[in-house]
Amino acid sequence: MSENGHGIPHDAAYAFILNHCREFITLINHQYVYELANKSYCEALEKRPGDVIGRTVSEIWGEERFSSSIKIYLDRCFLGETVSYLEKFQFGAEKRYVNVSYYPYRREDGTVSHALVTSHDITHLGELEGMLMNYEYRDPPTGLFNRKSLEILLEVELMKAQRGPGSEHCALLFVGIENLAEISRRHGYDIGDRVLESTGMKVQESVRNSDYVFRFQGNELAVILSQVASERDVAKISAKISQAVSTPYGFRDADIIPVCRVGAAIQPDDGETVEGLIRNAASALADAVRDGEIFRRFDSVQNKQVSHRLSMESRLRHALSAYRSRRRRNRGRGGAHPLESSRSRNRPACGVPADRSGIRNDGGNQPLDALRRSAPDRAHLRTIPHLSYR
Repeated sequence: MSENGHGIPHDAAYAFILNHCREFITLINHQYVYELANKSYCEALEKRPGDVIGRTVSEIWGEERFSSSIKIYLDRCFLGETVSYLEKFQFGAEKRYVNVSYYPYRREDGTVSHALVTSHDITHLGELEGMLMNYEYRDPPTGLFNRKSLEILLEVELMKAQRGPGSEHCALLFVGIENLAEISRRHGYDIGDRVLESTGMKVQESVRNSDYVFRFQGNELAVILSQVASERDVAKISAKISQAVSTPYGFRDADIIPVCRVGAAIQPDDGETVEGLIRNAASALADAVRDGEIFRRFDSVQNKQVSHRLSMESRLRHALSAYRSRRRRNRGRGGAHPLESSRSRNRPACGVPADRSGIRNDGGNQPLDALRRSAPDRAHLRTIPHLSYR
């Protein structure tokens, strides 16, 4: 028996790991017979290892369950496919929600000899799904799931995706009706509510049965897409949603045309937590609205650039505020600012106009030197040759 370098036989080490793992682990051959079943699996079935190992899957789970579902997944695995799905199983006296994954176990020549089956008990998540049938998890105006249920179901989908084969992911879409407020003001808020309700129905019709639609807040809906393979799949569904939502409504003598924008965050690249995906999908929608695009996926690089620009603007505003405060104090003492003269008041300096920088000073022009002296971070300001303010 070989050892692992620390004096522990490999077989003993593997047995220890298997029998102390909380997940259910089994090894099944082409005759659908258990060749291995760890301690957690046997205890959940309320059986001894000898009552499982050497028995067929149909003997443990029943012929009907075996033929209708388990055998189908095993045969796909024996053909070389990694399979993952969620199902409810009867373990002993109770039913449990279990996330099951089948992995091909290959010989040295590459042929598949067994199916390695791992099962993870997610009963508590299944109970959370049952809570969603309650009224408090629904949005009354639209009948959609509400924000509270979004967080619950997104946690469930993240769990499924993280335990899946790796080729499929979940994605979160934020769908915004950009001109809903304008529609409500022009045609009445009852019409705005009807447009929002109709939008929810159109979004539901545009996605699959395995996806979820939510009323997030205001003019925004959210969509969880389960089992998407690539950004192209997300973009196609987003385009389908946008086309459906933007269909004009006839109202009296006018056409009401909702303007739809979609922002997306895809697990795991754009976030692996509920909070991260919600934050990044909302950020992507904001970018789509700002740039007038139908669809935008979250861009972490662009997001960092925007954050840096906003930080720069904040520092400039802080410097301006400090400068104005000093000037008001000087005026309060009865003296004019030494740099202020009729010439500087009447002749603006060349450079970036105030409305382009986003900073306005109604008290007159400000020399760059004074701004530099008051700025907390002078290095950034030295890169700007001229500033003028109105």
